[in-house]
Amino acid sequence: MAIYAMRGVVGVTNQALGAMISVRFSGKMWSAAEQLDAAAVLMEFALSFRQSVGDAQ
Repeated sequence: MAIYAMRGVVGVTNQALGAMISVRFSGKMWSAAEQLDAAAVLMEFALSFRQSVGDAQ
């Protein structure tokens, strides 16, 4: 059960980060490299968040 809650939190957090990033860069077109970079940052955050939640349990 905790895993589903954790996934939900990570998903919502990633959506919020994605929204912030897209608002920040909405004035210009993204290059493929920038998109990959942003995706890598979000993945890294999600993994570290999942680890910290796992450690807390």
